[in-house]
Amino acid sequence: MAAELFTELEKVLKREKIYKKYHIAPDEIEIFLTQLRNCTGFVQPIPLDALPIHSRDRKDDKFLACALSIQCDYLITGDDDLLVLNGKKELNGLKIIRAAEFLQAINS
Repeated sequence: MAAELFTELEKVLKREKIYKKYHIAPDEIEIFLTQLRNCTGFVQPIPLDALPIHSRDRKDDKFLACALSIQCDYLITGDDDLLVLNGKKELNGLKIIRAAEFLQAINS
C-alpha cells in the first residue's frame, strides 16, 4: 500500500456515514487502522503513465499502480470502475474482485 492510500483509507473510515452504515464505533476504526499500519508494507507504485491499463475513473489508477507494482494476486474493491477490468490480460493475472468473492476464494 502506498502511504497516500493509507491516508485516504483513514479519512474514509473516519466519516460519520461509515460509522452509521456499518455500525462501527470510532474506537473500532482506530484499532483496525493501528493493526493495519503495523502489518502493512508500503510500496512505491509504478508511475500512472506507465500503467498497461487504466480505470474508467482515472482517480482509481493509483490502486492499480500499487497492486501491479508488487504483482499482487488480488485487488479487493467495491468500485465498479475497477471491477470491470477484472480478467483483462493487461493485469497479468491480477484479480479485481469484491470482498465477499475474495473471502470465498481463500476459504475454498
